[in-house]
Amino acid sequence: MDKVQGKRRPVDPMRHHRENGWDYKGRAIYHFTLPVEERFPLFGTLEGERAETAFVRLNPFGRRVCQMLCGLAQFYAGKGFALKVLAQKVMPDHVHLCVGLHPTIAVASFVHDLKIATGNFMRSRRDLFPMFERWESSYGAFTYAEADKERVVGYIKNQKEHHKRVNTHDEMVAILKEFGIEYDERYI
Repeated sequence: MDKVQGKRRPVDPMRHHRENGWDYKGRAIYHFTLPVEERFPLFGTLEGERAETAFVRLNPFGRRVCQMLCGLAQFYAGKGFALKVLAQKVMPDHVHLCVGLHPTIAVASFVHDLKIATGNFMRSRRDLFPMFERWESSYGAFTYAEADKERVVGYIKNQKEHHKRVNTHDEMVAILKEFGIEYDERYI
């Protein structure tokens, strides 16, 4: 409650909408999918005959992207962001990230900054990233509860098996439907 001239003022329900028992200081868990422009399989190939034997063969470019993503927490810590990478998976035409973000970090700002920073870095190092042009303008960002963290991390780690059964487009549609999100087919 706010104090005004030594007196307690009643809580304004329109201004104070926090639920009792909720911790608003912890990190929110997000699952991001970042596709390469035009979904081009820039990072490698998905191989194996069946889901049980599927694997991603990253090319040197894909391995470099994987290394770069491993350094995200340090990179953002240097810029004052509180970020924890819980899981990542580089697929041939997109990247999955599961991160814990402090609630003061806006999701759109985070994704924008991530795409700009990684894109600029890759374009500045053409010797390491000769084929990268840009990330697709669209992306997926899904919020999960702390209780769902292990399920989401497992889902990301098992992408190679998953994509042997479901292509990227159908996967995104399924996630959007799971969350009850309307979408425009042109942007999937």
